[in-house]
Amino acid sequence: MERLNKIFADWAKEDKRTELKSEKVELAVIDDIRADFKIVTTQRDNIVTALKKVSSEAKKGLSAANDGLKKVNEFKNKAKDLGIDFPKIVVNAEKQLAERKKDFEQYLS
Repeated sequence: MERLNKIFADWAKEDKRTELKSEKVELAVIDDIRADFKIVTTQRDNIVTALKKVSSEAKKGLSAANDGLKKVNEFKNKAKDLGIDFPKIVVNAEKQLAERKKDFEQYLS
């Protein structure tokens, strides 16, 4: 009987150690999850900040492209009224402004 009590006592000690080990593992997993969540949150915040800046810059660029295209059209009309040839540099500028306008619109959609 005394021998059985000793065996049961040893098993009880082993069970407590096993429980503690599993709790340590669970705590370690929770710590890992917290660390990963912190990284994800930080990265998301960085991306949101960058996207806001891109959006702001795209709005400024779109506005400038629209202003430039408006001025090109005004120049075209004046050149036509005066009967002068339309300079090639302005034609190239108009094409580039139109392309940049599409780029900025894409960034905003």
